[in-house]
Amino acid sequence: MQDNAQKKENDKPLDDVPKTNEKNDTPPPQPEGHVIEPIAYAVKLRSIHPQASYGRAGFRFIKSEETVINVTDIEPDKVILLAEDPWLELVPICEE
Repeated sequence: MQDNAQKKENDKPLDDVPKTNEKNDTPPPQPEGHVIEPIAYAVKLRSIHPQASYGRAGFRFIKSEETVINVTDIEPDKVILLAEDPWLELVPICEE
């Protein structure tokens, strides 16, 4: 009989969660196909690279700090080259 009482308490629908009046500051998700427009790229040499520095696409990268490349300073095909390079970590920097 005790098990039956516990079962009834646990059988509450999940939508009975108390509502809060908190405001959500998170922006809504972008629709599929939304293109980000970076203003720069932060590129860093991965720690697994056997050398302390590495040159690619006319830039030199090191493990200890990111190299920031403005969009105006690099051709789109060079960005793809850096993004596909397994030795590099490329992170786009966007305006907020």
